Order: sequence, then structure tokens, then C-alpha cells
Amino acid sequence: MKHKVYKISIIILCICNSFLLHAQTNIDTNIEDISVNNLSENPQAMQYFMKAENFFTKNSYKKAAKFYKRAYDSDTNFVIALDNLALSYRRLYKMDSAVVYYNKSLEKNEQNKTVLNNLGLVYTYIEQYDNAIAIYNTLFKYYPNDPQGNYNMALTYYYAQNYEQAIVYGKAAFDGWKHNDKTNALEAVYLVCKIYVESDDIDGAKLFYREAAKQGMRNAKALRDFGL
Repeated sequence: MKHKVYKISIIILCICNSFLLHAQTNIDTNIEDISVNNLSENPQAMQYFMKAENFFTKNSYKKAAKFYKRAYDSDTNFVIALDNLALSYRRLYKMDSAVVYYNKSLEKNEQNKTVLNNLGLVYTYIEQYDNAIAIYNTLFKYYPNDPQGNYNMALTYYYAQNYEQAIVYGKAAFDGWKHNDKTNALEAVYLVCKIYVESDDIDGAKLFYREAAKQGMRNAKALRDFGL
């Protein structure tokens, strides 16, 4: 019972930490669901993990990485420790190391939506666009209509300057979010309008914006920035 209470306290800490992570950087995406079942039964691994979380919340990413690694080494089935190790390396801008540990996580579970999205973003960040696209195609194999994946794929094609495909995936993200996530749907509206404008298709931007507005998705920033 004592160990279960200890694990639940870790969950609360992790959830709070996760919201902080999401707010701090635009290269983070979905935060992994944390439950008792995702944590380790190994007390030593949990002690290392708790130390790592404490360092992470203090922005001491190098120390956090050290203890996430120890947590994972103590329990090689402790996948969240592995994922957070990758995230720590991202915060240190050691993207090659982040790629290594995200891929190691996918060896444990190729269907982890959070890791697939995050690894795709890292590949995009380091301009390995083909690798990012391959990762998102793996994501779509398991989650064909994942709006976050569609949005991230749109970003990848945008940075790769393939505007036609970027618009396709941006619109798919909008369609996936418009009924249940207005905040992200509006982000998709902005991205699609931005891509149209940067591809010198202002009429396309206006048409898409009008269609979105009819569905209650009026993005004031898009209106202001792009003169729609």
C-alpha cells in the first residue's frame, strides 16, 4: 500500500511537470498519459525517476538526464523514463541523443503516439524531413486520423517548402479538431492561411478562411497578419 501511494504521488508530480513542459516550448507535442501502470515496480528506478523529475522542474536538464538514464538502466521496461530522457536531451539541444532515445522507445512500443509525434518534430527541427515524414506515416498506420500528427506533418512539409502537401495535412488537422478542440483548430486555420499566403495564393487563403469562419472558427490573428 505504501508503494502504491508513493507511485500515485509520482503521477501527480509528473502530470504537473507535463503541463509545464507543454507550455514552455513549441517543439513539444502531446504529453504522454501517466498512470500507475506506466511506472516502475522497481523502488530504485522510482527513486532515480523522482530525482530526475525534480531536476527537470528546476530546468536542470543535464542532471535530469543523468537520473532518467539511471532509472531506465534500473528497469529497462520503464519506458516513460526513457521518453523523458529523450525530452531532457531536447531541452539541452542535443537532438542526436534525443533521436537515439526516442527510437529506443519505439523499439519497445512502435505504436506510442506521443513518441511518434515528438520524434517527428525532432527530425523536422534538425531538418531531416524525409525521416520526419516516415515517422508520421508510421503514426498514421496506427492512428489514421490523428489531428496532431496531421498538424505536425503539415509543419514538416511547410519547412520542406512543399506547400501543396502542407496545405493538405493542415486542412486534415483542422477537420480533426474543429468539432472538439477549438484552440488547436484555430492554430490549424492560422497555419493553412500562412502557407497559402507564402505560396502566393491569397485567394486560396481567403476562401479557406471564409469556410472556417462559417464553422465558427474565426482566427483574428490570421485576419490581422494576412489581411484576409
